[in-house]
Amino acid sequence: GLTDPFQECEKTYRATYRFLEITRFYKYPVNISTKTAHLEDMYYEILDPSIHTFSLSIMGYSDEYIRTWERNTPTATERIAFAKELKDRGFWVSIRIQPIIKMDEVIRLIEATRDFIDYYTVEHLKIPVDNAAICKSLMSRLGDVDCKLVPKGREYEFDTRTKLADIARIKEAANGVKVGCGDNDQHILSDSKNCCGIDTMPKAFNNWFRYNSMYIKMTGDRSV
Repeated sequence: GLTDPFQECEKTYRATYRFLEITRFYKYPVNISTKTAHLEDMYYEILDPSIHTFSLSIMGYSDEYIRTWERNTPTATERIAFAKELKDRGFWVSIRIQPIIKMDEVIRLIEATRDFIDYYTVEHLKIPVDNAAICKSLMSRLGDVDCKLVPKGREYEFDTRTKLADIARIKEAANGVKVGCGDNDQHILSDSKNCCGIDTMPKAFNNWFRYNSMYIKMTGDRSV
């Protein structure tokens, strides 16, 4: 979750390839979180939809919007096409929309992909309070975002009323596709038993760790 497994250096070192070989040998389930938009055929030869799933990070629909926040990543158009390809190959595929900044971009992305996506995870923008330079830079780039940022601990976050309204709009746009809520104060609004949707993945993922505070709060299940 801290680095992309399919960044450019993978073409040289093939560390992810070797890791996936090991997971296939031991039939160990892995969810792959990435912004890539292409895999070489050699990866498809070892990937197995019964134990490998994909969560593609795409923060909006238009390529112009993506480029205002990301550099050196595939375009939104390319990643959307890749999501469709993965689904056509039989993989469980989710889109992780984080950070949410402009809701129009979020809704357009969902409307363009909901017919071939298994799950959405959504999470609003957070800006670190204790890094003055980053805080100032991000605040100056928000433009016409219609929200109120409020300090919560070490971060500025969208206010709760905005989050709740956004989640309602997202679920309506998803039109039946399950939505997970990644904001710490909104986990309980997730349509599955955790915000990443592990409980909606193939049966190889059934042994995920359930008994954390949010699972108990969402389900009322306190058994061990």
